[in-house]
Amino acid sequence: MVYASHIPAHPQRETWDHDACFDRTKPFHDVRAYRHDVYPLLGMHDHTFYEVNVILRGEGRHYIGERSCPARAGTVFVLPPLVPHGYASPEALVVFHILLSAAFMQRYTELLTAMDGYTLLFEVEPLLRGEYPQELFPQLPEEELQALIPMLDALAANSIPTDAHTGVLCHGLTLQILATLCAHTARLAPYHTLKAATDLPILRSMEYIHAHCGEPLSPTVLAKEAGMAYATYLRHFTRVSGQTPHAYLTACRMTRARQLLRHTSMTVLQVALECGFYDSAHFIRTFRQQEGISPSEYAKTPGR
Repeated sequence: MVYASHIPAHPQRETWDHDACFDRTKPFHDVRAYRHDVYPLLGMHDHTFYEVNVILRGEGRHYIGERSCPARAGTVFVLPPLVPHGYASPEALVVFHILLSAAFMQRYTELLTAMDGYTLLFEVEPLLRGEYPQELFPQLPEEELQALIPMLDALAANSIPTDAHTGVLCHGLTLQILATLCAHTARLAPYHTLKAATDLPILRSMEYIHAHCGEPLSPTVLAKEAGMAYATYLRHFTRVSGQTPHAYLTACRMTRARQLLRHTSMTVLQVALECGFYDSAHFIRTFRQQEGISPSEYAKTPGR
């Protein structure tokens, strides 16, 4: 089957925000889960929250940004916020969607980031999708996929909670599913399939940056930790991630800052220091360059 290099935009809307997918008036409505039969296209779109997709049946093509890769039963995709993506399939490709609101991710940040495999699955892998062999990324064997399906179906049945009981059940099922996927990713250890021996320390460096982005980090120190001369580290990091180490570190810090501004009562100075900026002026300047508004304005703007 020959697939097009690009697919059209979603006919209904190109960006889905929190208000379109989560009902803020309902308790614990932080997760949505459902099956979707894709034929022949699910047009390109993005959203302001994380999404996890598990392919349950069929074969097709997954488009993410300017890249694409195969999608088949057992494949797991994580879509970070504001990353355009879509699907094409000559048959009914059955995709299970799990939408995770910013409130859910913030509530369980410490728990999620403590799991082996989380950073690779949620942060590193999406950047590399389409650049490496399919075997590098999560592909559940048939028996593991079949064991996961009852949990997915239970989540779909409880993903619009009516009370605290069903809300807790929904959150518990979601965490159980995410823990299962992260554990599979951690066990996968697919580094032997990387294009070059230099890529393993780069992937580990990317994971390290995510875990320690609130600490003082410099590209020179990161290069030393990776066992490379700075020029070599810079070249390979940029090749693998598409960004310089400094830009990647800034992006990680900004992601963390957006979470804290939206979901905590921390002051701008406290957020700046928590995210590794040396003072509030530096943080405000960087934030405004990235978001077009100040941190204080962002904290007051719902659904952004």
